[in-house]
Amino acid sequence: MLALDGSKDMQVDAVSNLAGIKADLEKAGNKHFETVLLPDLNHLMQKANTGALSEYSTIAETVDPIALEKVAGWINQL
Repeated sequence: MLALDGSKDMQVDAVSNLAGIKADLEKAGNKHFETVLLPDLNHLMQKANTGALSEYSTIAETVDPIALEKVAGWINQL
């Protein structure tokens, strides 16, 4: 399992979310997972200045290439 969160996510506390996911996966005995905090990305995985919801419509990017590369790399390692 790959869990990604953006550091500028204003809808989910990224640090505690990733920590909770990691703890639950470890408790379940899952050894094949990675949790990643992506810098400067918002809830939609877009490069953001503030992360505010009002900023979403001003960002032309759909998904930041860093997030896409991380997902592709994860899939390719399987």
